Amino acid sequence: MYCKWCGMESKDDKRCEWCGRPFATPEGEQATTEAPPVTTAVPEATTAMPPADDDPAAALPFSPRMSPLKPIRVEPVQTIPFAVAVENYLGVMLLLLAGGMALAHYFSGAWLGPLFALLFLSGLLMGVFRVIGYYDDEFTDVLILLVATMFVGPVYATVVYALIGLLRQDTNYSMLGLMASYLLIRLAIGSAAHGFADTVTYMVTFQISLDYIPRALQLFPACVLVGGWVCASVARPLNE
Repeated sequence: MYCKWCGMESKDDKRCEWCGRPFATPEGEQATTEAPPVTTAVPEATTAMPPADDDPAAALPFSPRMSPLKPIRVEPVQTIPFAVAVENYLGVMLLLLAGGMALAHYFSGAWLGPLFALLFLSGLLMGVFRVIGYYDDEFTDVLILLVATMFVGPVYATVVYALIGLLRQDTNYSMLGLMASYLLIRLAIGSAAHGFADTVTYMVTFQISLDYIPRALQLFPACVLVGGWVCASVARPLNE
């Protein structure tokens, strides 16, 4: 018999063995022999409420709001048209060239000073104004051009490099741009200091000398030009 008080089953028909209460009910009520209904408590479904503020990232276990690191915004690379780059370069370089020619004309004994300064600035400005590529990207043919300049001079070195580019069908136009600026600056400063005819005759004379002094005189200006081009990489944006 099941006790209606505690719900346990008892062998005694008169009194519960567990709670000690009698099975007899007052007012003629009959004690039931059925087990009392067992009710199972069903937990109420609860939904997680968002935090008090309106930031949905605050409900995440690790949110960007909790991170001490700040995202870096990288601006897209802006491509400058070639015509605009050349115009910007010439606008600065022509003023510098005019000043260098004036110094070379009135101080012809020190004409190498304006020449080296203009060569360095030309290589620097061509890289900064994007007339040519950066040294970090297009340095593969620098050694070939410098060696050719050392032995045959800048004019014929440019011709030799152009022929090599035609044969292999892969020409580095940055090298040709550098040598074009070299030849124009050398012609302008030499003409201001010694005259146009003498400068042209000296530049186009083909001489191969094994003496280290003439080779050094032909190599050093080209190295100054390439040095300015190398320094232009310092001004290169980080997103390129």
